[in-house]
Amino acid sequence: MMSDAQDQAAKAWDTWMKMWTSAPNAAAPAAVQDATQAWQQAVQSSWEQLAQNDAFLTTMGKAMAASFEVRETVDKAIEQQLKNMGLPTATDVVGLRKRLRQLDDRMEDLAEAIEGIQADPQVAKRLEIATQAATRAAEAAAQAAEAALTAAAALQKATAALEAAAAAHPAAAPAEAAAKNNSKRGGKSA
Repeated sequence: MMSDAQDQAAKAWDTWMKMWTSAPNAAAPAAVQDATQAWQQAVQSSWEQLAQNDAFLTTMGKAMAASFEVRETVDKAIEQQLKNMGLPTATDVVGLRKRLRQLDDRMEDLAEAIEGIQADPQVAKRLEIATQAATRAAEAAAQAAEAALTAAAALQKATAALEAAAAAHPAAAPAEAAAKNNSKRGGKSA
């Protein structure tokens, strides 16, 4: 059953459509404007009545709540499917975006701090001294590593020479084996 406002809106729409399709071109703009205004007033009146209707408002509230629940269920299902496929979810992307913003802010803070340090002549001098000391330490560590590699290569050559000498003198091999066995037994002979 239509209310008075709905009936007025329907009549205004019919009037507007008739005027628009049948009116001569010269009369159309004024007639259309009048019909449009009548239709707008009727629709506005209809909406005002609906906005005061508790049953309508309750139904609209329930419909909105149900649509939010459906949306949440669909979002969860999509997120789970994306996780199953090994793809990032909207939550992942938002989290990454947040983390990137934090990193960007931190980098800006660090850049400002570095600029402040460089602007202070005393700090800049200490930074230069520390950099030189670190460079010297790194060079010393590299030299030590090179010496260790050289020593390891020499040890490898000596081991190879000993193995070659043992292979050349088979009589020495049993004596070395006996000495090894003897040292394993705590120096006692068999």
